[in-house]
Amino acid sequence: MKSGGNYGEIFLLCWVYFNMDRVKERANGSTFLEISKKNFRLIPFIVPNTELLKYFNEMAQPILSRLISCTRNSTQLTNLRDTLLPKLLSGEVRIPEVEKMVEELAL
Repeated sequence: MKSGGNYGEIFLLCWVYFNMDRVKERANGSTFLEISKKNFRLIPFIVPNTELLKYFNEMAQPILSRLISCTRNSTQLTNLRDTLLPKLLSGEVRIPEVEKMVEELAL
């Protein structure tokens, strides 16, 4: 996320994350859950001043960026594992160093 003049985006994202249960409690509908403006207005929301939002954004931005980066890395590693593990187990791919380590550990 880029920070421009609107410092409230990360604050709002965090507020929604921590208040999702309240939002869901007010949702209704038979086919899919929906929340009306009327029901949404009942959820308390305090809007900090711009200076506080800017400070919050400066503190939260690096954390959010790191979280996004770690999530991407985790997804890439999961995909790599899911691709390579069956090939390693079937013998389609061999890694001599790994095989030696596995033999040593088995002793």
